[in-house]
Amino acid sequence: MSVGTQSADDFVTEYTNAFWRVYTQEPRIYYMGNQWYQVNGNPLHHSILVQEIARLNDLANMRHAEAHKKSMVGRLIKRLRGL
Repeated sequence: MSVGTQSADDFVTEYTNAFWRVYTQEPRIYYMGNQWYQVNGNPLHHSILVQEIARLNDLANMRHAEAHKKSMVGRLIKRLRGL
């Protein structure tokens, strides 16, 4: 993610998408100005928001990988029971 060329709206959208992927609900976020955001009632500086977006994306990817791994194990067990 490039920090220098994105607008505040891009970061709001990116955070909203990452939050939705993890919690399946919309966050309350808006840009307050001077690199500060209001996120679910808490003020966050831009640098912290960027870190939070990365953390949420990592968490969503880990959950997706775990779900895929579980479904693969389930299919293998089902196939072995069928033998």
